[in-house]
Amino acid sequence: MVRRLPLIVFMVLGTAAFAAQAEMAVYGESRVSIDYLKNNDPDTANKSVAVSVSGSRSWIGFRGKESIRETLAVIWQVENYLSLDNGGWGNGRNAYLGMDGKLGALLAGKYATPYRLASDPLDVFQDTRADFHAVIGNVDGEAIFGNRMKNLLYYKTPQFKQFELSLAASSSYTGGDSLPVTKDDAGKYAFSGALVFDNGPLLAGISYSFLKDFVSALPAYSPAASGNATATKVNVGWDFGQGTSLGLILEDAKNGARIDSKAVARRAYYVNMAHIAGNTTWRAAIGMLDDLDYRKDSGANHYALGFSHAFSPHFDLYGVFTLTQNGDNAAYGMVADSDDSDPVLAVAGEDVMAVSVGLVYRFDRPI
Repeated sequence: MVRRLPLIVFMVLGTAAFAAQAEMAVYGESRVSIDYLKNNDPDTANKSVAVSVSGSRSWIGFRGKESIRETLAVIWQVENYLSLDNGGWGNGRNAYLGMDGKLGALLAGKYATPYRLASDPLDVFQDTRADFHAVIGNVDGEAIFGNRMKNLLYYKTPQFKQFELSLAASSSYTGGDSLPVTKDDAGKYAFSGALVFDNGPLLAGISYSFLKDFVSALPAYSPAASGNATATKVNVGWDFGQGTSLGLILEDAKNGARIDSKAVARRAYYVNMAHIAGNTTWRAAIGMLDDLDYRKDSGANHYALGFSHAFSPHFDLYGVFTLTQNGDNAAYGMVADSDDSDPVLAVAGEDVMAVSVGLVYRFDRPI
């Protein structure tokens, strides 16, 4: 995987001669943190404390747009995670080719689902240890719905009176190719849709996600018990002005398995607030996960506090404290999304805590 990076950079930069006819840019984030992590379970031998350097949420991307008609353009994008702590080339992010015109945008490739994008602007701790995907899109400690999906055909309408509709379908969300290599892969299609209203101060959305025959990676749920994973979400964000914003999310989700004739389903609630004071932004969040339908004491509470200080428009220093309190039969950890290569996993009944201090540099340059 690492060897692909020079080739991708060469191919993209090699097209710079066409920049006069097309818009092109290289962009991304360099992000690194020092994390103090603790799994607190005084009654068992599972207690552990670690200090680590993490850079797995850094990423680089290339995007372009070229007009081929007065009201029609070709759009493309290629993104990949980088791991600054070990120098590795990580998982792919958004990568697509498509068209954008008066009737909307249509693209194909790997891309964030409408379900994810509907509430992404409300993730005030995005790509940190306090990322809200520890709660949102997460069922029994497994990040299922906060994803970028393979083999995706994605359509977004033009904005009409501040409303925008997005629809997406995957021919095989587990397959490596658009034509699945097995019959089972061919049956694992997916659908996602979202209706979003955004007029500046108010961001409101309702979204739905469906994964056919989802098989959980958790040992407790065997493939024989797999079924259709579904999630429904309502989110509201409000910018009060003067630098203060509030986000609220309500989500129902299930992983498709059934235990003792009951669904592996739960409801989640999440609220956060951010306030900008000069060059410093203060953030706080609380998330609550109800018990799974089939298992008592399987809920969790999630808390986060943090700040970031901007030394320039591109460079921030940030700090985060986050805690997940698990019920006796819950194992929710910390995860940035389904592409996270460095999650903090939990053992049932353990509380998971992290304190992070990090640096982030954002760049976006035309080429």
